[in-house]
Order: sequence, then C-alpha cells, then structure tokens
Amino acid sequence: MNGGFPPPGDAPVFVRVFTLLRHLLQQPFDQAEGVPLPEHLIERTEAIPGAYLPSEAATLRKDIEKLLTPYGFRPPRDNVRHGYAIGTALLSAHRLLEIHGVVSQAAGRLDDPTAQDLLRELEQRLAWGGIAVDGTSPVRAFANRSIVSSALVRSDSLAAERQAEALETAIVERRRIELERYASVGSFADSPNGSFRVWPLQLLFHNIGWYLVFEEDSPGQEEGLIRCERLDRLALRRSERGNRRSDEAHSQALRRLELLLHHSGGIYFGSDIKSQLQLTSPNAQLRAKQLVTLRCCCQGWCFAFIREGLQRYPIEHTRFSKPLAGEHWWHHPNAPHVLEPGSPSDTHPYPVELDLPPWTVERDIDLRNWLFGFGAGIRIEAPAELRQEHQERLQAALAVYARG
Repeated sequence: MNGGFPPPGDAPVFVRVFTLLRHLLQQPFDQAEGVPLPEHLIERTEAIPGAYLPSEAATLRKDIEKLLTPYGFRPPRDNVRHGYAIGTALLSAHRLLEIHGVVSQAAGRLDDPTAQDLLRELEQRLAWGGIAVDGTSPVRAFANRSIVSSALVRSDSLAAERQAEALETAIVERRRIELERYASVGSFADSPNGSFRVWPLQLLFHNIGWYLVFEEDSPGQEEGLIRCERLDRLALRRSERGNRRSDEAHSQALRRLELLLHHSGGIYFGSDIKSQLQLTSPNAQLRAKQLVTLRCCCQGWCFAFIREGLQRYPIEHTRFSKPLAGEHWWHHPNAPHVLEPGSPSDTHPYPVELDLPPWTVERDIDLRNWLFGFGAGIRIEAPAELRQEHQERLQAALAVYARG
C-alpha cells in the first residue's frame, strides 16, 4: 500500500469537513432564497473555529464532491440540489413509509390528481434517500373510492388532471372563475344551469367523488351563496387574472363553509343566501332559531347502529334515548342519552332527536339515504312533511313489486 494521509487526515481539513457535516445533520434543509448554497453554508458556520472562510466557496464544493459523495452522503453523479442522504431529518424511515401509504391511497382510491403528483415526487425522494417502497402495503387503507375515473371524463372537465391544476391555481390565487355545468349531467331541482361566475373555495372528497365548493359571485353584495358541485359535471371556461379578492374575504368564506359543514352533516347547503348567513351568524340565538328538530323512534336493532354514530351530526344538537328499564348496554357518560324511552310494548321505543338546518331536512340526499335506509326500523314523528315522504317512498316501492 502507498503511504500518506487521506485528505481528512490533515487537522484543518478534518475540522472544516466535520463542521460542515455536523451542520448538515442538524439543519438538513438550511438554505436561503436567492443566495448560493455554498455561500449560505459558509455564512451559517463562520462563527465556528476552523470553519470555512468567506472566500472558500470553491473549497466547500470540492469537499462535498471529494469527501461527502464517496462516503455515501449523496448519490454519485447526482445533482447536489437533490440534497444529502443524512438521515430522514423530520421523520423516521418507518413514518415516511406510512406517509407514502396514505398518499398512495389518496392517489389511487380517491383518484386525487394532486396526490398523484405528490406521490411521484415522494417516491423519487424516498429513492434518493435509499428507502424502498416497492411491495410495502399500508397498514390503513381507504374503502371509499371515487366513482369517477379521471381518465374517462371529458377533456375539459374539472375532473381531468390538467384542468384540476388550473382550478387549484385559481383557488390559491383567489381568482374569480367562470364555470359551465354540462347540460346532460345528473341534476337536482336547484342545480345551476349553463355558465356562471364563482369564487372557488375548496376541493372536497365526499362519499363517492370530488366536489368543488364555491361562493357564487353576487355583485353589490359582500357574501354569496355557498354551494357544492361534482368536478366531472363542470368545465372551467375562464380564470380571470384581473379579478381577485383578498385573503381575508377568502378566509371569511371558508369560516362560513366550516360552519355549514358542521351543522349540515353533508355538502348540501340549500339555495337561500339569507338562511345560510343566519346559520353562520356569530349570534348563537339566531343560529339556534334556524334549526329544525327531526324526531324519530327506533327499533332496538336500528337504535344500536344510530347511537354509535355520535359525530354524524353535531353532538350538541343530538339527543338519544336512555336505556329501557332493566337494560344495561354501554354508552359513554358524555354521550347525549337524555330522552326518556317509550313503552317497552312499543315496537319503536327508542326516540332520537336531531336539530338540523331546514334545507337538510327538506332536501338533503345524504340524510335520506341514511335515515330511509333503515326501512321499517324507524318511525318518523316530526316534521310531518318528512314523515309523509317516508311513507310515500315505502308505498311507491311496494307498488312496483305489486305490479310485477
């Protein structure tokens, strides 16, 4: 073997290299926008005795190339902007794999175009760090999935990947946009028609697909009606660069949306701006006056399912039956079991009360799918209109089979 010391065997070289290495280990994401990385690192370590001098940027680059690269701190022949394999810094490798599992589920099951981009970048960065993701199965998975395939929608639909990116940009930049709702798609009685201008607020995944939440543009008014529409039913016709609004106006609309989601238990918020504003008012008494009480009585098997869903609707507006005399089923002391049960001889002895917005009781599909799905397990007592609707649906279903 040839004699002599390796480059780090010289004391000053050893000190400066390990000073750099220690700083990278402690501050793996240290950088300053507009400042070259070598100059920035020299400035950050200049107070440490033996560190790089201000004129030694080229020396620092050579140390990375000749010393850190051969020892595996960054892949050879790779761009230095990809960073250094100095540990996973914020999270352990196990935690990063868990994040990969969550993102891959969102990208696959939920068909989220943003998550698909994020997944590709995450897998690339994990590979740079030497963390293998092939063959790993997530511990938690989504059973829900989008019923809409982004590969099979119209090319100008908001559900298409490229259009989704333009929509997200409009949300981030607070732009007003012009949308068109396709004429041939599924519609409800109060669905918008044709073209209309809105302020996009947020993208929500709800049960079966992605929805855009937007605030209708109402010239001369500070607030507009907040609505939801499924992405594949909409096309983005124009994003108005010259029409933007303040972050504060956007944040206020999002706060209203949060309250609407909380009280409604779904994504249908009616079609009356006055009712929306009253329900999202800071005045608690005014909000309470907008709510309608839905009361039904349940059979035992049905009530067992209903009482487990404490967060389906706001718990402060939910009231459940107490146990019948002699029953001992478990419930948490803070659960809202405050109603007196009916007679044990009643087929439906367990009352349930929910205070809901009027639009939820009158027209919400999610409420009906859940409530009517129990069939004869529930008996609706109030409001009378919902009770009548339940009866008519059951009779209509029986009539279909009677004709067969």
